[in-house]
Amino acid sequence: MSRHLTRRPLAAVGVLLTASALTVASSTAAVAAPAAAPFVSEIHYDNAGTDTGEAIEIQAPVGYDLTGWQIVLYNGANNAAYQTRTLSGTVPAAGVVVVSYPTDGIQNGSPDGVALVAPDGAVAEFLTYEGTMTAAGGPANGLTGVDIGVAETSSTPVGHSLQKIDGTWRDAAPNSFGSLNSAGDGDGDPEPPLGCTVTVDHTIAEVQGTGDATPLAGTRVTVEGVVTADHRTGGYNGVYVQSAGTGGDRPVSAGTASDGVFVYLTTNTANHPSVAIGDRVRVSGTPSEYNGLTQVTIGAKSDVQVCAHDAPLPAPVPVGLRLDDDARL
Repeated sequence: MSRHLTRRPLAAVGVLLTASALTVASSTAAVAAPAAAPFVSEIHYDNAGTDTGEAIEIQAPVGYDLTGWQIVLYNGANNAAYQTRTLSGTVPAAGVVVVSYPTDGIQNGSPDGVALVAPDGAVAEFLTYEGTMTAAGGPANGLTGVDIGVAETSSTPVGHSLQKIDGTWRDAAPNSFGSLNSAGDGDGDPEPPLGCTVTVDHTIAEVQGTGDATPLAGTRVTVEGVVTADHRTGGYNGVYVQSAGTGGDRPVSAGTASDGVFVYLTTNTANHPSVAIGDRVRVSGTPSEYNGLTQVTIGAKSDVQVCAHDAPLPAPVPVGLRLDDDARL
């Protein structure tokens, strides 16, 4: 099977999660201590060329229920809200939730802003970048935003972001969406946390289907499998994942669904997770057909979770060519 070396980036698929108050009972008095409040910890809105991988990250305690919280974007041209995302679910073990936006989905500033709004309508934060503004309408109506003091430009490298570290917003640096921000030690990206928290809702075979195209095109799915090939370099920008325990003597023929699928990580290298052949992973993304082959496209690095390392690789299956189209999915 061959794949073209050039691709067109697809729109990011948003990852939506959320939070409520967590109380901790005191052992000496019937008083509850509030949990740390969620806050905006990372943002990417501008880069060289086409703005890709745009996202906003929210940090909160693990297990915090973000249901009903909202991220509201404000346009400094008229000070009005132009997009609202309502979150749902709890904060995973990584301690952060990433909300992805499509290409050019977040305004480029001078100034613009983002409000983080609690379920009761209270504005937890109203942040601006490239200047400040007073919101007109929406949940932050009448509030003057706090300029984060750093900005991205049309020369910011692809894959960079603005990050809040130790209470201070830092200049653009390689993004860390999906993990807690850190100042780094010069040794590259930190090792991602091990463990899978999302629920598998389809097998790879169900995504592939028994015909010559996926029956789930355009539907967000979560699958699990073992990384069997790594093609993040050379223009393919992805990895192959196959269901554990498949392969071996299984026949390859028309009407039999494939147990492996190509996971397209997009041309934005900031989306490329730290995975290796033999990692058992869970992948959330959108199936589609590319060059006659089924693939699953992710929206953010956090869409690939590593469940375990050094999993047994599926046994190879001998095939004879030529195969009919619906047998070489």
